[in-house]
Amino acid sequence: MWVAKQEILVKGQIMLGTSEVEVSDSIERLRALFGAEFDKPYLEVVREDQLKVISLFHEAGKSSDKQIRTFVNRYLKMLKKSICI
Repeated sequence: MWVAKQEILVKGQIMLGTSEVEVSDSIERLRALFGAEFDKPYLEVVREDQLKVISLFHEAGKSSDKQIRTFVNRYLKMLKKSICI
């Protein structure tokens, strides 16, 4: 199971195309905000990230590797339920 998780994480970083620069930019934008000004942009970033993870899991679910499909089936429903609205 650990191997499947690692493979999803590594592929996820490549498939999602999220670079360190993009992450740093998001963090810096959020650091400049306070209180109610912070809440909405923060939730938007979290929601975008959650949607990217769900997309990655959908792709991983098509894998020929049984360990990866098992991992996806175990956690995808939970991810969908926990998404920020």
